[in-house]
Amino acid sequence: MDHKELCKIKEIVRYSAKSGNFYRGGSDSPAKFANKNKHATISFRRGEINCTYPAWKIAIYMSHGYWPDDGDTCEYVDGNIKNLSLSNLRVIHFGDDETTVMDYCIDNQLEYRYVSLKMRKEKRIRRNVGGMSYWFYKKADFARQCKDLKQINFEQVKKPSIGRRKNQHFRDFLKTHMIVPKRWEMTLC
Repeated sequence: MDHKELCKIKEIVRYSAKSGNFYRGGSDSPAKFANKNKHATISFRRGEINCTYPAWKIAIYMSHGYWPDDGDTCEYVDGNIKNLSLSNLRVIHFGDDETTVMDYCIDNQLEYRYVSLKMRKEKRIRRNVGGMSYWFYKKADFARQCKDLKQINFEQVKKPSIGRRKNQHFRDFLKTHMIVPKRWEMTLC
């Protein structure tokens, strides 16, 4: 988010930190929100393009003067996502004490299916990283839930045999049907 866009937002919208309402221009009636995912959003027209921003990010910017990062997310203290008062918003920054199930499995050599079952009821945070949405958990929760799981010994894991490749099934089919392909014909598969 560049400085020019942030100034434009400040010109268009007013925010009341106590009530959590947004007001467009000089209007005294609260602005209406659109809901995208679980967060309320506010749309602005920028030339020919409609731009949509999360209302909680605008609230943080209007009250504290900084725009939250893409990895940051918002937690609503009372659980009501329509209550955008400043006392109800808690920004959760992306930290070193969080990880995904897949990353934890790779780091600790554990099987994904067992770890994901253990973490099913734990508190999680959805974050958008690089345009993709991921669930993050606290590393302390992983340590508590997964302490009894055994590590995978990668040397003992049975690897698939190399002889049965994609083309092997095709060759077997052709042998049973009296057609034996030549080497150059197999490159077409």
